Amino acid sequence: EISIDLTGYSIVFEKCQYVKFYNVGDEDGQNDEEGGSVLSVNKFVIFKLCNSNSCSNGCNYDYAEYVIDMETYVAALIEMMQESVE
Repeated sequence: EISIDLTGYSIVFEKCQYVKFYNVGDEDGQNDEEGGSVLSVNKFVIFKLCNSNSCSNGCNYDYAEYVIDMETYVAALIEMMQESVE
């Protein structure tokens, strides 16, 4: 197992991004002819992993940008906050 040391980095929230897409049918292969919505929305969070030394400068260089679904981001944030309280 590879271990990566991220102690010198900070997670910086950038923005939320909503992506609309067309439903072509549900899991049963049926179309939404029975009053269902034609559009759905996926919710994502964009965040940066930047060097903690450059975070005060706005994290404009020496960073990596990531996109994950909002549910995963919120779950990880809650877990991190709970661990910091312990």
